[in-house]
Amino acid sequence: MIDNQIKDSGLQQSRLDAQRRTLQMASLSQDDYRRILRLLQLLCDASCAWISLLGQHEDTLLEGLDIPHGAPPSLAERVIASEGLFECGSADCDGQLRSHPWCSEHELGWLAAYPLFSPEGHAIGCVAIAANQPRHMDIRHRLAFVDLVSMLETEMQLRFLLSTQAPALRSLMQQPLREQGHLLDASGMDDLLHYSYTRCRLEGRPYALALVELDPLAQQALDVDQTEELQQAAASRLLRTLRAGDLIGSWHQQGLLVLLPGVDAEELYSVGDKLVQSLYDKVDVGLRQLDLSASLGLVGVRQLQPRLSTDTLLTAAQHALQQAVNAGRNRARVQLLS
Repeated sequence: MIDNQIKDSGLQQSRLDAQRRTLQMASLSQDDYRRILRLLQLLCDASCAWISLLGQHEDTLLEGLDIPHGAPPSLAERVIASEGLFECGSADCDGQLRSHPWCSEHELGWLAAYPLFSPEGHAIGCVAIAANQPRHMDIRHRLAFVDLVSMLETEMQLRFLLSTQAPALRSLMQQPLREQGHLLDASGMDDLLHYSYTRCRLEGRPYALALVELDPLAQQALDVDQTEELQQAAASRLLRTLRAGDLIGSWHQQGLLVLLPGVDAEELYSVGDKLVQSLYDKVDVGLRQLDLSASLGLVGVRQLQPRLSTDTLLTAAQHALQQAVNAGRNRARVQLLS
């Protein structure tokens, strides 16, 4: 019970963090939001339209068009849970929503909403419309609704890509430093992760990443300098195996993160084996010689979907890494996501 509460709390916090990044880096102008809402209102013959963001206790109105005074009901949580188009008419919706003061006061007998996903794949809110007369949307209106929300998400992806390009390029400019014995830190890798993920998602390309745990670090006590020296030695070996467009840097808990944009999911098994083999060697660290080996957790997806976030990829990679450790270390395990 407590574990589920912690998990739910962590998921909500991830959504709120993604929402904050979206508003900072991918938010549209008021006119742009209103253009989308105006089209949605017109195509679906709705009285009003709005965009709500998921909050800790209730939704936050991001933008609205022709909304009567008062606060619309908080729909985001249940719309996200529905994982599709949510429609509520007088005969097919729960009484709590039908009796909401805002709906009752303005005699709104029908609502429809669709989840809104951030450029990083987190569910952060919903796009909604309402009308006075109960109805049931036909397939054409449903498709139009979903297409317009998709257009909104694509525009936000483009804004996010442009916003993340600068920090990502700054991180890439540090590439020569790696050849001088330095690795990108976790913050720089986080910038590159968001940028490369969003770009692959926008281009419809596959994406993969790998978490690398160096076995000596997990099994022996090394000081900070020895840890950095071992990480750099491992990264140098990995770079000889990786493609020119692949990226590697430090990650949390003394590990390494490898970004593999464009790598097809089915290739990951051979990629994982090659990376493990490239690390199996002796390495001098200070005055010690260590047997270098590593456990890898790889995750790949053929085409990035709106509901697939960077957190989901990292969690899957961590799970695969734990499987490799449990199986005896010095090996790779792969998880493929659909």
